[in-house]
Amino acid sequence: MCIDLNLFRNKIHLNWSDILWGYEHNYLGWIDVIDISKYFLATQETQKDFLILELSQIDKSSIYKIKPILESLVETKNTYDTDKWLFMILQNLFINRNEVLDPLGVVENIYADFDYPEEIESFVRYMPRSYECKPSQLTNDEITLQIYKNWERYLIKKQEEYQYTK
Repeated sequence: MCIDLNLFRNKIHLNWSDILWGYEHNYLGWIDVIDISKYFLATQETQKDFLILELSQIDKSSIYKIKPILESLVETKNTYDTDKWLFMILQNLFINRNEVLDPLGVVENIYADFDYPEEIESFVRYMPRSYECKPSQLTNDEITLQIYKNWERYLIKKQEEYQYTK
């Protein structure tokens, strides 16, 4: 599942390690990587402009060059932020939830893919949760609505944390 980078452009800083991680885990497609490199060329000056330029000129016939170039651009190994990626993926899914057959099922898969982060348990359907009244007094629709509210609260909190960071 690729994410829509336009949701995050100019709002969340991704370093080359983040970009490599996203590409390796199929959250960024090759065209996304090319678009990011063009954006970096237009907005930032770095000592590695020649690599970014090479990356920006990749086409479908030279996709195999993307990973080695990204690895060359990464200054320090393992400096990616999986929490940032978790937020971006969940934000993208929440915005597009009406276009997905079972968005809460996708949340369950993301929960597993990210090694069961405690901070999203409140909107994973099968996880136990506390209610103001007995769960037996709630309809399935009311429980689902509460799960979506928990998801939205998580996104609001994380948006404040990640947006406009440098």
